[in-house]
Amino acid sequence: MATFWDVGTIEYVTPVLIFILVFVLIYAILQKTKMLGGISKVDFIVAMVLGLIALVSENAVKFISVISGWYVLLFVAIILITMVLAFGAKSGADITEAIPRLPLLMSIAFYLSLVILVASIAHVFGPVFQPYSADADPSWWALRVVFNPKVVGTVLIMLIALLVISKLTKES
Repeated sequence: MATFWDVGTIEYVTPVLIFILVFVLIYAILQKTKMLGGISKVDFIVAMVLGLIALVSENAVKFISVISGWYVLLFVAIILITMVLAFGAKSGADITEAIPRLPLLMSIAFYLSLVILVASIAHVFGPVFQPYSADADPSWWALRVVFNPKVVGTVLIMLIALLVISKLTKES
């Protein structure tokens, strides 16, 4: 029997929702930044094409569906914490007394969003970044070569050497 708690049918609507999400975000960014000249028709076409491209890629659909749920949860948490801070002010006091605590909340939200981004990338594209795992897709050979532990270690050592050399040769 179908109930209101049965969310299995949303699986069929997910591609449409992901298309709408990508389309709206890209269109809004293009309209706000006027990156393509601010022409509405051009922004609409570019957003439409990028939304359709996002639907074609299975990994993009999986990534967007994973990350969107976590960002919605983070957004709801920010709203609830802001409400607690606003209502936690002294009765009869101005709501702006809670404002000094908001920059701390925003920095925490920023770092949590970075953690969510990295965790989502690791969840969806994990086999790509682990070249020797059983789940690794052989078609991603270029990225697997780049993220090979030997290559990453060599790049890290070279970066550290670059920083040390720049610090030692810097004139005081």
